[in-house]
Amino acid sequence: MRKRIFILLLFFTGFMQAQEEIFEQSYRKALEDSVISDEEQQMLEVLRKSLKLEKNDVLAIEKRVANTPGLKASGSQEGRWIIATRNMSLGNGLYGWAIPYVLGAEDGTIYLASQSLAFGAGFYITWKYTKTMDIPRSRALFQVTGATLGIGSIWPLMSLVGYENWLQFDNRFKIGLTYMMAAAPAGIWLGDKLYKKWRPSDGQAYTIVQAMSLGFVNGWAVHTLLTPEKFTANSENWFRLDAFITYGSALASGYYANKHVRERSYTRGDALMIGYGSAYGAFVGLKMILLLDIRSYKPGLFTMMTAINGSTFLTDWIIRKTDLTLGEANLIGLGGLAGAAFARGISTLMGINETKFMDIVDIGASFSGAYLSFKYLHSGDRQSDRGNKSSWGMRITPYLIPGRTSVRPAMNIEVRF
Repeated sequence: MRKRIFILLLFFTGFMQAQEEIFEQSYRKALEDSVISDEEQQMLEVLRKSLKLEKNDVLAIEKRVANTPGLKASGSQEGRWIIATRNMSLGNGLYGWAIPYVLGAEDGTIYLASQSLAFGAGFYITWKYTKTMDIPRSRALFQVTGATLGIGSIWPLMSLVGYENWLQFDNRFKIGLTYMMAAAPAGIWLGDKLYKKWRPSDGQAYTIVQAMSLGFVNGWAVHTLLTPEKFTANSENWFRLDAFITYGSALASGYYANKHVRERSYTRGDALMIGYGSAYGAFVGLKMILLLDIRSYKPGLFTMMTAINGSTFLTDWIIRKTDLTLGEANLIGLGGLAGAAFARGISTLMGINETKFMDIVDIGASFSGAYLSFKYLHSGDRQSDRGNKSSWGMRITPYLIPGRTSVRPAMNIEVRF
């Protein structure tokens, strides 16, 4: 009996290894051009389900493939235009006028010429610098975010010194501008280094950056709500603490978001859907403020942030078992708008003009429209399950495992209870 159990365990262990090998070979094939498109992501997800692999198994396979010695990818350039846009914006929006200003230029034509040259140079430098560089969207997004955080770090630095104290030794803000021009490339380097450490997918990168934006707002809101009114006006310590809490919350949110997104796969469609969830939360918060007739600043801020955070986390929970494409996410968003418009149309025909009632209808109809669109788009698996009337049974499916020099026979045994 023990021998039989041991042989059975060996069989199923070999079977699971074969399943993972099939998925790994497919994943490597999809990764040959260094880009896994949304369509390829969907096909891999279908393969994962058919092979009965858990998402943690897939993450382990992806990590193993990424760490394969000698793995050479052809390079993705999907994020190249993002880098070019960033450099052109920095050239025109910062370096183009800040450099002549710091150097003491007074002629307006010098500023105009410098900004134009910096704007154009940003493109050609990017073109040359990124010609053979591997730049997926996720890497470009991390670099752009790093540049933004680098420039923005002037805020907590000035708060630490004190705004008035800073302007006493830098009354024309030339030191501040020099710091910002140096902090931008430093932030780009740190963002790129963090990308190489975390290796997020495009969807994971977009989700992490969105979490940092939400953390930034949450940090400011929490500090504002917890601070007594008398300390908020003309208090240097309040502004100093506010800068560090807000900026630090953005960084901490990115760190914890990375831990969260590692638990499952995120597509760009998932990230977009989470963004729609945050926008819907702001919409609900505004409607709740009107419904409850909130006139005070802090209760209104609390209501708004509760709605935004609640809607964001609810959206992330609803889509936890799906991998949305960009098209699906946009359809769901349009479904929400259609639901609200449909409810408004019916209410108008019925002669309902009560403002507060219509606010409630807007909240409920928009959520219902979006949720029903989501359920309709992802009802295939459930319909398949419902179509299978038998509550138990066994299915044996033979197939072949291609190897480098041979083909091995195998079988998939599925037992339903």
